[in-house]
Amino acid sequence: LGGKVSRKVVMFDVDGVLADFVEGFTRLAHEKFGTKIVTTPEQPSWNFRTWGLLTRAQEKTAWEILKNDPMWWTKLNPMLSTQTFERISRLQKCHEVVFCTNRVSSAMPPGFQTKTWLRNQGIYMPSVVVSGKKGEIARAIGATHSIDDKIENCWAVHWISDSPQNKSFLIDRPYNRIQELPEIGPAGVIRVKTVEEFLDAVEND
Repeated sequence: LGGKVSRKVVMFDVDGVLADFVEGFTRLAHEKFGTKIVTTPEQPSWNFRTWGLLTRAQEKTAWEILKNDPMWWTKLNPMLSTQTFERISRLQKCHEVVFCTNRVSSAMPPGFQTKTWLRNQGIYMPSVVVSGKKGEIARAIGATHSIDDKIENCWAVHWISDSPQNKSFLIDRPYNRIQELPEIGPAGVIRVKTVEEFLDAVEND
């Protein structure tokens, strides 16, 4: 008999971690207004307006176009290689893997679009939750490992999760390099450069 496998519950954010939302959104705006296209690693701050890329009216119009396109979320470019998506798919064979994303759509449900996108990347039968309440979701599913690109979500997972084994990871992006409070930052959230680094941590725990 083989050794007993320690079952883990791994939660992935999607936009900014797996999918390049920023590139997709700024491309949409470019097609409408001729503004600059940028990718997630190039984005300096969360707010498109604070760094002069879009006006409030342009951003609002872009969101309305997005919400009324029934397949918009299925067309985003992946941020990972095929090999890394294969690692995530293999992870599902031994552990629970949940993709938690905060998306909106007035047309096709965003959960359906997200599942379609993940299947297109080679993820077999993905489990998707559409919610911005990352801490509550992590607690509900008993997450042992999670990764997000929004530092507030990582803090929420760290604070709210009931699991003492939970490890909350933040993928390093220019827009989340804010000053971290010593008592919750370095001690509570683990910053990683890549999803591959996160997967290494999950597999080696």
